[in-house]
Amino acid sequence: MRIVRGINWIADSIPVAPSESEAKWVTTNQRRVWLAGLMRREYPLSTPALARGSSDISFTSGDTLVLATHPRPYEQWIYDSLKSDIIVVAKPSEMQAAEARLEKEKALALQRKAQLNIKLGQIIATLSELHSKGLIDAAVGRGSYFDRNGYPSRRDDIDIILLKDKRPDSPERLRSLKKDIKRVIAGAKGNFGANLVDFNERTIKRASDSSTQMFSFILLFTEYRGLGLYYEKYVLRTCVGIEAAGMPSARSEKLALEMARRICADERERLIKDGKMSIFPKR
Repeated sequence: MRIVRGINWIADSIPVAPSESEAKWVTTNQRRVWLAGLMRREYPLSTPALARGSSDISFTSGDTLVLATHPRPYEQWIYDSLKSDIIVVAKPSEMQAAEARLEKEKALALQRKAQLNIKLGQIIATLSELHSKGLIDAAVGRGSYFDRNGYPSRRDDIDIILLKDKRPDSPERLRSLKKDIKRVIAGAKGNFGANLVDFNERTIKRASDSSTQMFSFILLFTEYRGLGLYYEKYVLRTCVGIEAAGMPSARSEKLALEMARRICADERERLIKDGKMSIFPKR
């Protein structure tokens, strides 16, 4: 019996979606690739109906028993994906012990999740400062700490989406905005780490040790149209508003919902055919 954390797999109907072994940007660990492929065969599509569920999943494949937390919508490169935060791999004869182990791991994860407000307390003043300086209009959370089917592990970061109503009207002003946001977060008091997620994830604030909470920030504007993925709509519709001075959580969630309505139609196949989008990430 073994425990695997954070397995994700492509669950997309687009014909060019690669196999798990081809999606080498995710992992080259063959045991994880094998398990991701197994999960993909059982759950090949990310759909609203699946996302509405919350029950643990269980299936057998040959002499392998798989128990896992309910899959939640995820994204890999340009593909809709699914992710289970905790998976127990065992023999079919170990069903009872595997069920007990999954429950134990879930309980530990939920203890971490219950500390979310305490952990957010480390960055509330920073979010308030970003808002008071006019750098953001709202902040919402996504990921394992916020999703109802999320079970954060000890090393999971906390994802914060910073929302801005209007995109700067020039590349220079956009760069200036991002630079100012980075400066505020990097200079924040408190012992936490922070990443800024753009095309590449960059650490902009380092914590004193690896056990300190890491936050990842991503900036989105109301004009955001995305790729037309279900994941994009799901996140903006289900994200949790973060209460801070000048930023009521309900207003943040309302802004995210308005953004969800603007998500474009899925044109990935046309863009790939026209050479404007690549099947694999460019190195």
